[in-house]
Amino acid sequence: MAEQQGGKRQQPTTCPEGWLPAAVVVQLELTCRQGHYAQRCVGIARFVYNRMVANDQAGRDIGLWLTPHELEKEFNAAKHINPSLAFVTQASKFVAQGACRNYRNARSRWLNKEVKARRPVFHRKNRTGTGSFLAASGVDRIRYDGHRRMRCPT
Repeated sequence: MAEQQGGKRQQPTTCPEGWLPAAVVVQLELTCRQGHYAQRCVGIARFVYNRMVANDQAGRDIGLWLTPHELEKEFNAAKHINPSLAFVTQASKFVAQGACRNYRNARSRWLNKEVKARRPVFHRKNRTGTGSFLAASGVDRIRYDGHRRMRCPT
């Protein structure tokens, strides 16, 4: 049952008795600057992931199977050489690293015969600005809903 606490209605939990929830949803009072930074981080993470998918598909089209580590090295070299990729360095380095790690995990699941998973596909841009990126500490992902609310790791 939902109980009243401090004038706000508390949502019922689905966790068994004595267990801790996996994450806590907290309404943050983000400034406009912080909201823009969160949206930029979501966009950079999506861009890096999509670039790795595109480079992997292009390599496979010519018969070259690059490892995710080689794709990541190629991207890191390209972002320092190509001035049009300089925007990736405007956020924490963990944002791009997290996107590379997500791609690595998706590809390993796809190549694992025991796991029924599809090949990594492009992430699409959500109109609401929702998405996720790796926390600045590099520990876990932060999910941003586009409306000044974030789901932070516990």
